Amino acid sequence: LYGEEYVKSLCVKHLILRTSWLFGPNGRNFVDTILSKARRGESLRVVDDQSGCPTYTLHLAYGIEQAIGRKLEGIVHLTSSGEATWYELAVRTLEEAGIRCEIQPVATQEYPAKARRPHYSVLESLIVRYAGLDPLPHWIEGLRDHLSRTAN
Repeated sequence: LYGEEYVKSLCVKHLILRTSWLFGPNGRNFVDTILSKARRGESLRVVDDQSGCPTYTLHLAYGIEQAIGRKLEGIVHLTSSGEATWYELAVRTLEEAGIRCEIQPVATQEYPAKARRPHYSVLESLIVRYAGLDPLPHWIEGLRDHLSRTAN
């Protein structure tokens, strides 16, 4: 929020894009962590009471290009279509990768985390729709593309 307020104070015309739950090439992310742990044979405990919009970074890049091209201004939510819990994302990741391992859903209180997370952080991309931009594809499409690019 401080960053957004700072940008708004510097520029009358600005574009702030809010996104969430990023995964893609060139960086650490939840999807790759799940795959890595599963491939090492670790059993997984994954939070199942937090929902958000998993967003594929390559789809997000396309959305950013569209937003800039249309000269959008203000604060815009830009996420992949669809929503999931962390557990649903983990299960789907393993299914799509063809990996079988033990995975257990847990409540937020059972999973130690440094930062407090909201239970529902789904962002709706209304302005994107109203501006006539293409909605980002469903997160499952992004997951499939990511897995095809990172398959060993």
